[in-house]
This record gives sequence, structure tokens and C-alpha cells, in this order.
Amino acid sequence: MNKPQRLILTLFLLLSPWQLLFAEMSVLEHLQTLLNQLKTYQTDFEQVITNSEHSVIEKSKGKFTVKRPGKFFWQYTSPYEQKIIADGETLFIYDIDLDQVTLKNQTGVLHGTPASLLSYQSPVKQNFIVDLESKQGNNYWISLKPKKEESGFEKLMLTFSKDKLIEMDILDQLGQMTHFKFTNIINNPEIGDAFFQIKIPEGVDVLDARTKL
Repeated sequence: MNKPQRLILTLFLLLSPWQLLFAEMSVLEHLQTLLNQLKTYQTDFEQVITNSEHSVIEKSKGKFTVKRPGKFFWQYTSPYEQKIIADGETLFIYDIDLDQVTLKNQTGVLHGTPASLLSYQSPVKQNFIVDLESKQGNNYWISLKPKKEESGFEKLMLTFSKDKLIEMDILDQLGQMTHFKFTNIINNPEIGDAFFQIKIPEGVDVLDARTKL
């Protein structure tokens, strides 16, 4: 074996399986494969919102659970309590401090949003332009730009460590950045559909903004 062949073999052996995977398929194919393998996802999160001048304007935390396709439970626990639940047909926004629940159709409301990317099974390329920003060891950063201007955001950045989504950044069209850090992550836990059903307490105002489809 000559020196060039030995060098190629050495570099090949030093690559991690995730680096090899990137070498064999495009970043779009890689992301689509990861999402296809993700049937359910459960995590705690910390959220930090900064303005266009990079000043922090809000911090919060909570829990996030997804069951594909179409179901998720996003719960803020601090500094205020709010539950955002999608049961596959209806989006429930429960503001606990206001004693108010708003009902909306999922179809259309979530189309082309970060929530749709994680909770639905439509092809990524249908709504996003995908690029690999960088990779370091087992961590890699994937950027997604919406194809439609009415999506409400400019850019989405996903950070993976191997097959786990550990961070997400959303840049809106006014330069405001929302950063999510995910911890206590579990890929594909057993979660029943009942988890995504909401029982509205008596006395809570219900605003039904659903339209007939």
C-alpha cells in the first residue's frame, strides 16, 4: 500500500459514523432521515429571547413533548404558566393566568413553521432550504430558511449531538432571536395519544377561533 492509500485509509478510520453519514448523503437527506426516525421526542427546555441589539428581553423554561404526526405539548412553567397543545386537529392555547383557552385549526396555522418541522412528516424540502453550517465532532449545526415569506421567521438553526436535537434558534424578520436549549432529552419514548388531550376546567373562558375546513 503506497502513502496516499495509507493516508486515505487513516482518514477514513478516524471519521466517526456521523461524519461518514454526512460524507455519504446530503445534509437535506441526513436531516430528513433523522426526522423520519423520530417518532416521539421529550425534553425540558430553557428559552431566551434577544432583540436585534442582542439584549435579553425574556427568559422562560418548561417542557416539550412531540408525537409525530401532528401532536405536541409545549408547556411553559416559568415565569408564567401556559400550555400549547396540538391533538392532530385543533391547537389549544391555554393561558392559565388569564383563565383563557383559545382554539385554532392546526391546518394552516402551523404550516411551514418550526413546530410543523418537528411534529409533521411532510418532506423538509417542501418548506425549507437546508444547509450545513458547521460540524465539530459529534455536533453539527443545520440551517433552514423558509421558502415562503409568510412563514413569520427568517432562519431556523438546529443543533444536533449525534441523533439528539439539543438546541434550536429562530431568527424572525425583525432581527429578534429566540434560543432554545434542550436538556433531559429522550428520543422515541412511549407516549399515548391521551397525553395530548386537554380537559378545560370549568369557569375558563373559551375563545373558539376555528374555521370550518
